[in-house]
Amino acid sequence: KDGETSIFMNEKNYKKKFEEFLNDPDNKKWQEIACAGREHVMSNLTNEKAANNLVNLMRELL
Repeated sequence: KDGETSIFMNEKNYKKKFEEFLNDPDNKKWQEIACAGREHVMSNLTNEKAANNLVNLMRELL
């Protein structure tokens, strides 16, 4: 989720997002977002989870 576990940037908002960080690089929210993002990835996007999802998908197709 934007601002919680990651920072979503696109061609319309990248300048604003960079300026926000560059104007306040020591803001503890950057570390909080990074830690929450890492926790999300390590909990939900592992090779084991991906393999299980693939097995379940193959079972549904067969």
